[in-house]
Amino acid sequence: MSMIALTLLSNGIQAQLINLTSSLDTAQETDALDPATPASATGTATMRFDTETNQLSWNISSNGLSGQAIAAHFHGPAGFGQEAGVQVNIGTISGLQTPLVGSAALTDAQESDLLNGLLYINIHTGLNPSGEIRGQVIVQQTNTISVPTLSQWGLISMMIVLTLLTLLQRRHHQKVHF
Repeated sequence: MSMIALTLLSNGIQAQLINLTSSLDTAQETDALDPATPASATGTATMRFDTETNQLSWNISSNGLSGQAIAAHFHGPAGFGQEAGVQVNIGTISGLQTPLVGSAALTDAQESDLLNGLLYINIHTGLNPSGEIRGQVIVQQTNTISVPTLSQWGLISMMIVLTLLTLLQRRHHQKVHF
């Protein structure tokens, strides 16, 4: 029976878990920064995107900002040095205390932009309300996994129950003959 279960699992949905990163700094900002902005303001982001659920998860940290972040967003579609509108409001989901940790389901268009390098992260402060640090989101690694479909889970569950019933029946049969 385990071979049948393995066969069912191998025919499951092929989901991909895609690792992404971003290095944020003041040099990537497209708007003029306030002269009082620290040049050392930076940030890093690690993200994972699940192609089956369209869920993007993130962990974003920043340091050296001129003050408290007042907003944080994923913007796009835009390449390096281009500006674009807000796609996901990170601050609403994660709050504005570093690290910013959260997740959101993306639309198909946002998924396409993400996987084609057309989203960027922007962290805004009171001194630089248009954005103080920015970083383009870059795909790093893709891992493919097999995920059983709902009907496959039903078949697997049924096989487990049948196996347990067979074992119980054998055990009962052995007790009767002794």
